[in-house]
Amino acid sequence: MPANRFQIALLQSYPDIDLLPFDAADPFDVERAIKENTVGAPLFTFLWNELDDDCDSVLVADNRISSAIGDLMAVQTAIQDLELEPVKEVELEA
Repeated sequence: MPANRFQIALLQSYPDIDLLPFDAADPFDVERAIKENTVGAPLFTFLWNELDDDCDSVLVADNRISSAIGDLMAVQTAIQDLELEPVKEVELEA
């Protein structure tokens, strides 16, 4: 199945796409890599799947990307908050 316009936008904008193991100019090659789980970039695979055929408008695409960004920001905040916690010593069993 050919890529939709949102997936094409992903292919045209994803940083360092030339490092991924497929021909970005060939959506069928991208689909093959996704199905064979050989992309090696889970974020790209996630975005490709989020922007699949049931993504039927710019609003839907934008909402999906915004939701993912919100999730990432929540995780980032939790990780940054670890700097505020005192370091806990962990006892290792021999």
